[in-house]
Amino acid sequence: MNIQLTEKKEQIFFSTLKLINIHGFHGSPMSKIAKDADVAVGSIYHYFPSKEDLIIELYWYCKEKLNAHVFSSVDSTLPYETRF
Repeated sequence: MNIQLTEKKEQIFFSTLKLINIHGFHGSPMSKIAKDADVAVGSIYHYFPSKEDLIIELYWYCKEKLNAHVFSSVDSTLPYETRF
């Protein structure tokens, strides 16, 4: 899944991760996320129709970042068997 990111979306993602880590899922309402990300609540709802959608996109964002980091040192010119 290729996610088109803007600076605001990344701010929202980072704030969401931080607040969920500190306060848990239910202790991190959209209003707190917006305040921490320094964006309007309406901006969050512009990008994500619901908190569930935000969490799903955050998952894919983190997955892509992790995969990019893990496979950044893999030489793609080598045969498959050698790479793995």
